[in-house]
Amino acid sequence: MNKIISILLLVGAVSVGAGVLLTHDRLSQTSEQGKGNLFLVSEDIHNLRQLDGEWSLSVLRSLVTDSDFDEVASFLPRLRELRSGLATAADDEKNIPDNIKNRLFRFLSLIEAKEETVEQFKTNFAVIRNSRKFLPIATRSLLASATQLDVPKVEEGKEAKSTPVSTVGRDLANNIRDIGDRVSSFSQRPDEGAKVRVLTKLSEFEETVLQYPPELSNALNNYISHSRIIMERTIHLNSILKRVLGTRVAEAGTELSAQFKTLSQNLVADVEAGTANLNQQLLMFILGLTFVAVIAGIMYTINAFSFDKVVKTTVAKATEELEREMESNASKGHSGADMGSVSAMATTITQEIGDPVSKLSESLDAIRTSAKRFDTLKFEVDKFMHTKSADTYEMMRNLKSIGEVLNAVTDDSALSDGPEALDEMHNNIMHVQAFTGELRNLSNSEPKSKDWFNVNDVVQAAVEEMQSQVGEGITIKAKTTTVPEVFGSCEEMQHSVVSMIHNAADAIKAAGQVKGQIMISTKKHNDRAIISVVDNGKGMDDETRSHVFEPFYSTKERGGSKVSGLGLSVAQKMVTQNDGKIVIKSIPGKGTNFSIVLPLKSQEAAQA
Repeated sequence: MNKIISILLLVGAVSVGAGVLLTHDRLSQTSEQGKGNLFLVSEDIHNLRQLDGEWSLSVLRSLVTDSDFDEVASFLPRLRELRSGLATAADDEKNIPDNIKNRLFRFLSLIEAKEETVEQFKTNFAVIRNSRKFLPIATRSLLASATQLDVPKVEEGKEAKSTPVSTVGRDLANNIRDIGDRVSSFSQRPDEGAKVRVLTKLSEFEETVLQYPPELSNALNNYISHSRIIMERTIHLNSILKRVLGTRVAEAGTELSAQFKTLSQNLVADVEAGTANLNQQLLMFILGLTFVAVIAGIMYTINAFSFDKVVKTTVAKATEELEREMESNASKGHSGADMGSVSAMATTITQEIGDPVSKLSESLDAIRTSAKRFDTLKFEVDKFMHTKSADTYEMMRNLKSIGEVLNAVTDDSALSDGPEALDEMHNNIMHVQAFTGELRNLSNSEPKSKDWFNVNDVVQAAVEEMQSQVGEGITIKAKTTTVPEVFGSCEEMQHSVVSMIHNAADAIKAAGQVKGQIMISTKKHNDRAIISVVDNGKGMDDETRSHVFEPFYSTKERGGSKVSGLGLSVAQKMVTQNDGKIVIKSIPGKGTNFSIVLPLKSQEAAQA
């Protein structure tokens, strides 16, 4: 009977454990989907839309100012980088549905097609601009040549004869001016009707150029060709410009951003639904185990009334042994699950508190030794002061003892180490205080009082606090923009930024950078305020990034032991308590970007 009861209890416990593990695993997968890199993809789409708008304005500016396309060409590397990054992210991200992926690829195709359109615009504009520059010069030259046609020619050695005045040159000049005026008017206000009329005029004029001298005829043909280029390409150039300045890319990007926001909200809803489902399943499992325990108790009771004292005693002993074994197994299972974190915590506390205390003991020994020497000197001086003036022998002996003690004090190396020992004591006490403070922040479950504050003030205060602490060769710069006030704990946010600056300085020192730079910036993105701390340190690989917020985890060294590894853990906790999150971007060998993302709440939402 006892075996049957034990098997029932074991099956119930295994069922509860398996159910909890399966449900927890399913919830973890949903949570990972909710995190993902959807936020980063949405941010890249926003950046690409903004860059596309600036690009279009640059094209229009080049047209209006009649300048080169160097500024337009400078946008291409960044555009292509963002386009390539988004395409890679879409291929790697499994949480994006196929229909949204297709829209994303169509959006990227629009950007690529726009690059080709801008190239067409650039080519046509260059041809038209050359013709526009040529026509005024050619017009002046042709008008001068036309004037010479009406001047009478006199052969050498003969008297000038009175001949009728020629009007060929004047008529030619009038035609040239008429064509020039028509082309200029058309350039300012392109129109299909005007284009047809001017091209007809050019064709009629072209039929008459052969009557002029060859050199003039060639110049006129060249003039007509450039005029035709302006007439035929201007309207085409305007149609290309309309495509460049069109809103298809902006509309597609706006629609994509909205879809990614909805997708992210749906994934968050799935996580919340999964949590509620987990709670329901846990309740069902607990009820099932309770039922098994009740049945087992009833069976034990029936069994107890059915046997004599010997059987009862045996059952009692077996029950006690089973309970001890279950307690032992439970204790072992718990210690095995937590052994890694407990071991890490014990090792870190031993290093962070034990080592400084040991050094405090050494410093105190050095000071104590010096103090003993001074006690001996004081004793000998007191003896000399109390010696009778008539006892010359005794005075001489006391002076000799004082001299021996002074020599011993002078030769005592511990005495010279006294000031250094005091400094070492002060440093170790400050270190222990800082470490215990971080432990207190990590374990404190009560958040600080919240109020409206400006993130720019937080950044400025953190920079002023850390300016003299980051070390030589490292500069801190702040670049702030106008950001609405945030509701939360100003003190906790400043502490978080200071921790990130500490981390950035350590990363720069670990990379051996000669000129270390830490850039802290603020900006508003949609309904969020973002504080970014960027360094040019050694960066992090994926393995390090996955553990960076774990308490007591650190890759940095101080002396012969690792530092506490609590700073970023405390920072994440404080940011989370203010309804925010920390986003990490890092490239090994290049640097790291820590971004604190805080929600911009309304007055009503903050008071809720």
